Amino acid sequence: MNGHGETSFLSLLIVILLAAAVPMITTQMKRIRIPIVVGEITAGIIVGKSGLNLVSDDPWLALLSTLGFSYLMFLSGLEIDFSALIGRRGQPLPNGRSRLRSPTTLAFISFLFTLAAALVLSTGLYKADLVRDPILMALILSTTSLGIVVPTLKERRELRTRYGQTLLVAALLADFATMLLISIYVIFHTNGLTPEMLAVLILLGAFFTVYRIILIAQRHSPLEEAYRRVSSAVSHLQARGAFAMGLAFIALAEQLGVEVILGAFLGGALIALLSNGDEGESSLREQLDVMGYGFFIPIFFIMVGVQFDLRALLSSSQTMLLAPLLIAMAYAIKLIPSLIFRLTYGWRQTLGAGLLLSSRLSLIIAAAAIGLDLGAIDPAVNSAIILLAIVTCTISPSLFNRIVPPQPPPREQQIVVVGGNREALLLVKRLAEADDPVILALPPGTSPPDQVPQGVTTASLNEISPAALRAIGAHQAKTLVALLEDDAANLRLCQIAKTTFGIRNVVARVLDSANVEAYAAIGAHPVTTTDSEVTVLENLASHPNVFTLLAEGKAGQEVVEVEMTNPALDGVPLHMLRLPGHALIMVIQRGGRLIVPWRETRLALHDVVSVLASPDEADEIQAMFTRHTA
Repeated sequence: MNGHGETSFLSLLIVILLAAAVPMITTQMKRIRIPIVVGEITAGIIVGKSGLNLVSDDPWLALLSTLGFSYLMFLSGLEIDFSALIGRRGQPLPNGRSRLRSPTTLAFISFLFTLAAALVLSTGLYKADLVRDPILMALILSTTSLGIVVPTLKERRELRTRYGQTLLVAALLADFATMLLISIYVIFHTNGLTPEMLAVLILLGAFFTVYRIILIAQRHSPLEEAYRRVSSAVSHLQARGAFAMGLAFIALAEQLGVEVILGAFLGGALIALLSNGDEGESSLREQLDVMGYGFFIPIFFIMVGVQFDLRALLSSSQTMLLAPLLIAMAYAIKLIPSLIFRLTYGWRQTLGAGLLLSSRLSLIIAAAAIGLDLGAIDPAVNSAIILLAIVTCTISPSLFNRIVPPQPPPREQQIVVVGGNREALLLVKRLAEADDPVILALPPGTSPPDQVPQGVTTASLNEISPAALRAIGAHQAKTLVALLEDDAANLRLCQIAKTTFGIRNVVARVLDSANVEAYAAIGAHPVTTTDSEVTVLENLASHPNVFTLLAEGKAGQEVVEVEMTNPALDGVPLHMLRLPGHALIMVIQRGGRLIVPWRETRLALHDVVSVLASPDEADEIQAMFTRHTA
């Protein structure tokens, strides 16, 4: 006995043993892939009140389950990528598609239709006396599972495609919006239309205020240096700070009378915003995941199963009808609004989107728990919602994979060199030696070279047209180099590459320096023979070591060129950046001038930063400089 009542260590031991055993069992199941969370809920049902009744009501388990619930919402916030919601500044829609067909707009319209459909069907349940609160039930049914959508898309290599981004934004919006709306509704349901409704705005205001304060502190050199000294002396300081941040927002939400899930969610989102894609981000997430998914969160899901009341579900024919009815409604609420995706995608992709977004898991269980505490739903409805979560998150990914054919592995972006002269052959040889995949496009009347370096594909270009260039794969190139013996032909190539295919890096040799401005006007990089020779001599005279490094390369490294669009890095001095590994900033292009970087050089939005890094570090550098955090 203690001050909290009777405590059974046996119940805690059973739950911990199940948390360790379930992943080992589910990963061995080859034919039917069951999410670990579903296995944990099922294990809880087996040992809980609906099964063997081996786990008793225990205050310690109740506390740990509550902590697991809050931690789950905290980690859900940590997964939110607001750049996917905001989009990238200045990024044009491909093929001239209207704004209506953008991923964010499609996701927003789909969510509004989802809310409307959920409200209509929930009102029908209310009139049939199957639920007590149609509005809360509509919000519960409007949720989706980001934790199912992301891994499914990632496994299929769809996450970075336009289709994958549309589904990702739709899931993000559904998670964040329903979380916010449920919190507001709980305040309204509890206190009515009172000044306390402003509590949510106060919580959001605290979120943005803390975010700005920490950003200012990060830019203040003495504070940054002090942080580094302390972090070197104290182990896991970032993880401790993240725990404190999450708990601070949970406590603030509790004091304001706001549902704590929103506070936990915002605490995690704040950590995600402040991470800036630096080298410590993955380490911090790993530490937080180990603590959450290794201990607290499995306890929450197992206890959800322990509390599952099968008897309440089977107590009457009316409640038995409710479970399949809710499952059918859950799919209808997502499938019908997903028809908006047909504006951009085919029928298979449209249907697949509705099925995948029908997955519900952690958030719907959390929302149902809130409704149960408020008395807005009864235990039978709560059990039916848990069953709904188990069914949808198990079968929805499988149906999605069957209906939407998997995309072939993405082709590696190549460098296309157009020309058949000595310079073109020498260039493709140098690029092949650097392990860059190259297409050598030969103009009419040009014979293929006797020896083609490994990694170089030759193709005949019969004419300079979008169709001819697409036929040789130029539309997928990351760089196009025009080395024809005619300025007009080279300019035409550059125009197609920039305006039709959207290739960012287009380089052309200019024979007549009077044509340089025409190339620059369309965003191509013109190079004249005289200029290139003088540039080489100048760099060899002024910066011999740096030029040799760039010209000859360094084993295992490449130059990554990225436009800085991350507002959080605007005005940040270079010595405060935490570049991954041994990456090195070589040069910064700002407007029409080049800046040689030093430790006090401050970044500015739309700087083009050239970084020497290993291929493994390239994606991390891209994310660091382009992430939108405000």
